[in-house]
Amino acid sequence: MRPWKWEGEVAGLVQRAPSAPIPLVCIGSSSFTLWRTLDADLGAVGALNHGFGGCEISDCMHFCPQLVLPFRPRRVLFCAGDNDLGNGKPAAQVTEDYCTFCQMIWRELPQARVLFVSIKPSPARWSLLPLQTQVNEHIRAWEKTEPRTGFIDIRPVMLDSAGRPRPELYAEDGLHLSPAGYAAWAEVLRPRLQIELAAG
Repeated sequence: MRPWKWEGEVAGLVQRAPSAPIPLVCIGSSSFTLWRTLDADLGAVGALNHGFGGCEISDCMHFCPQLVLPFRPRRVLFCAGDNDLGNGKPAAQVTEDYCTFCQMIWRELPQARVLFVSIKPSPARWSLLPLQTQVNEHIRAWEKTEPRTGFIDIRPVMLDSAGRPRPELYAEDGLHLSPAGYAAWAEVLRPRLQIELAAG
């Protein structure tokens, strides 16, 4: 078992969280962690941002009982998998781990829908694009057979007409998002989440 270095960070998130239930819990890695205005950018839908560190999907699974289940959300917005591939995990394992995470949610919250934000292309991890595509397309295909899942594809807005990452959407490290990148994500996520939450 890997050591979970985020114990303190997760404890702080839980301590600062409002009382349950929460309509939308967002869990995942730094794309969420660094999104300080997430709920406002998504239209003030009552989202709880529980992104933490440079986590992998296995870390989300480990902390799911603390960061997701107690808040009994109707929707879970999930953004992880990029670090898994960056750390050498095969695409098949990343996909399997995500499916396991969903099953953890459904054992406690059988009516909840889990929405997967596609793994983003980035200049820093451009060599991983084929593996990212494998994971994204496998999870998109699963959506067609499991009605409690959803797939939100942010890749089209991240790429230019030549199919390359748009530099202005990334921070200087070529991996994390710039303010313009978060604005682009919000334009994709906001209408989808408003529809999801209005559906009950």
